[in-house]
Amino acid sequence: MVGLQTCFIFHHSTSREQFWLCFGAGLSLSVNLLYTFYSRKRERSAGNRLIEASLGAPKKVVDLPERTICEYVGNAATADPSISIAVSNITKSCTEGPQTNQFDEWVIALEGDLKVFCHASKNILSCSAGEALYLPKGTYKYIFDNEKTKYIAICMPAFAPNLVSFQNPDP
Repeated sequence: MVGLQTCFIFHHSTSREQFWLCFGAGLSLSVNLLYTFYSRKRERSAGNRLIEASLGAPKKVVDLPERTICEYVGNAATADPSISIAVSNITKSCTEGPQTNQFDEWVIALEGDLKVFCHASKNILSCSAGEALYLPKGTYKYIFDNEKTKYIAICMPAFAPNLVSFQNPDP
C-alpha cells in the first residue's frame, strides 16, 4: 500500500487508449492550471471582460549537452510561484541524482521512455510516450532518462531550486 501512496502510473488497455487518456488528462490539467494562473493575473477591459494573454516563448532554464529544459509557466518564465509547466528534452542518456521534491509533479511522456525509482516503495516506474506519472510531494526518487526522451513536467507549486533536496545515493 505504501507504493500506491508514493508513486502512481496511469495505464489503460491499449496504446491508443493510453495516448488519449494521457492527452485528455494533460490537456484538462493544463487548461485548469493555466486558468488558475491567469485568473489571478488577468487584465480586465471595460465591462469586466477578460483580455487574452500570450505566454510568448519559453525560457530555457537548463541547457546541457544531454538535456534542455524550457519553462513556459513558472518562477523563471513568468514569475508565478504557484505552478510550473516545462518541456524536458533528453538527447543522450543521463540520470538525475536522488532527490525529494517539495511539490507535486505530473510527468507526461511525449517521446521515448522515462524511468523513475521510488525509494520508499522500491518500485521502478516506466513512463513511455502517451503515458503519465504522478509523483506526490515528498517522494524520494531517482530519475533515469533514456536516450531521446521528451516529456512535459508540471509542478505545483512551481519548481524552485530551494524546493528540491538532493541526497547521496544509498551505499
